[in-house]
Amino acid sequence: MDLWRLWIRRMHSFWQVLREEGLATPAPGQTQPRAPHSVTGGTLILMLVLAVTISQRRSAHETPPPAAG
Repeated sequence: MDLWRLWIRRMHSFWQVLREEGLATPAPGQTQPRAPHSVTGGTLILMLVLAVTISQRRSAHETPPPAAG
C-alpha cells in the first residue's frame, strides 16, 4: 500500500491532474479556452424559455374567475 501511495504521489500530483482535466487556471500570459457559442446561446435560450414559462404560470394564477352572469 505504501508503494501505491508513493507512486500516486510522484506520478499523479494534484496540479498535474488539474492540467490533464483542463481545470487548472492558465499561467500568466496564457488565455483560457472559451466555451463554444452554441453552448452559450443554448443556455441563454433555455433561460429565456424558463422565464417566459414562469411568467405565464404566474399570470394564469392571478386571473380572477369569470363573473357568473
